Amino acid sequence: MAQRLVSLGQGVLNWGVRTTQISWETIKLVASHNRMLPPNPAEFSQAVSGLSGFFGAFRTGTWRYVTVRDAAALAARGVEIAGFFYVGEMIGRRSVIGYNVEG
Repeated sequence: MAQRLVSLGQGVLNWGVRTTQISWETIKLVASHNRMLPPNPAEFSQAVSGLSGFFGAFRTGTWRYVTVRDAAALAARGVEIAGFFYVGEMIGRRSVIGYNVEG
């Protein structure tokens, strides 16, 4: 009986490892094809400096010199980020409507 449980556990473990390896390779292929790779340290530091410059513009008053084109591009990027956030929330909830709150 114990031997059967051990062999069953090993089979499930091997299946899980193999499935994870296949899934990981598929995710890497899709992400690299769509250029959806995580940022490398250089890109991350560039984003941090850009964000600090954005907030620094409000302190120094240089936000008044932003062109309409640049403001529209920033607004579009903000809408894109918000859209990804909301879609991620829907996926996490597994519902479009909202959380099921009792009360």
